[in-house]
Amino acid sequence: DLTTRAIRLTVINKSISIAIIIITVTCMTILGYFLLQTLSTTLQSLINTMRKISEEEGNLTYRLSEIPYPDLNEVSKAFNKMTEKLQFIHEHLQELVHERTKELQKANEQVVMSARRAGMADVASSVLHNVGNAMNSITVSLGLIRELSKNTQINKLLALTDMIKNHINDLTRFLADDAKGKLIPAYIIQLSETINDENNKIQEELTSLSEHINHVENIVSMQKSMTGISGLAEKVNLPEVVELAIEMCGNVFDEDKITLEKQFNYKNPIVTDKAKLLQIIVNLIQNAKDALRPDNILNKKITVAINAVSAENHRNILITVSDNGEGIDPKNITKMFSIGFTTKKDGHGYGLHSSALAAIELGGSLKADSSGIGAGATFTVTLPMEPTATKLLNKDKEYV
Repeated sequence: DLTTRAIRLTVINKSISIAIIIITVTCMTILGYFLLQTLSTTLQSLINTMRKISEEEGNLTYRLSEIPYPDLNEVSKAFNKMTEKLQFIHEHLQELVHERTKELQKANEQVVMSARRAGMADVASSVLHNVGNAMNSITVSLGLIRELSKNTQINKLLALTDMIKNHINDLTRFLADDAKGKLIPAYIIQLSETINDENNKIQEELTSLSEHINHVENIVSMQKSMTGISGLAEKVNLPEVVELAIEMCGNVFDEDKITLEKQFNYKNPIVTDKAKLLQIIVNLIQNAKDALRPDNILNKKITVAINAVSAENHRNILITVSDNGEGIDPKNITKMFSIGFTTKKDGHGYGLHSSALAAIELGGSLKADSSGIGAGATFTVTLPMEPTATKLLNKDKEYV
């Protein structure tokens, strides 16, 4: 009996041990399941929050909710604290970017204004040069007229008139018998011819004076067209604008023995800003003239052409100014329109930059081409044929 009881107790103890182990494992499994579910939920919440922040372009206002488990809750708190700091840094950076953007816009406006003023200064310099030449001619004409007036034969005619007055009562006898009187008819003929020659010379100088004054008036009128309201689109005859630009450059072609060739293959009007276009062409012609300044260049020539081309379902106008002058170093081609860049000893680097800005505002572009030093250069203004240049009314957008 004792043996049987011992065996039974042993079996019962083993059964109880196995039951305890099973219960323990079950409890651990259930507890692990719930912990895993909580961890999974926390991680999923973290992932969802990070996804929202990413999808909404850096919206750092999202936070993780509190978790009832201390260790996991610490992770949640750490994440929330990190997003708060990132949000503060993000907002601070936005403020800094906004401030720097305003500063850059202001600096950009100042640079653009400086470029425009420099471009207009180049044109004004050309105008003043032409006015100066005209004024020199006016001064010469006035000097000749003054000299002719001083040495006029009118005084001799007045003396002859006094002599005739003194003998008015016996004029027939005086002219027929008096030694001095006999000379009067021939003297009158000679004096009248001399006075007539003087009068013709004075008339020639007065005509020349009038032409030079009209030339000054035309120059002033052209300058007014240059300083007209910019930014307004109007119907423009391109050959007329080019001719006006050539006139504004004065007689530099004759002075420097430069041949000017005009190829106006497109003559229909387009809608654009006349003042800006005129400024561009004047600047390009002046640059071409400067490129032909060296004395060793033979057969100096500038060609101005207007052509129409088709590209990508729309048509453009090409205005080209070419010369056979000094040419452009290939390494400088990409720098030609940069602000402050110049290869001239007396240049300021604003003219081409200002012209490039103006071309962009007209809805087009300006580019330079050259095969190298000594090979001449070609500058091409591309403009839209259709009046899509309404964008030139938009003064808020600048380019540098």
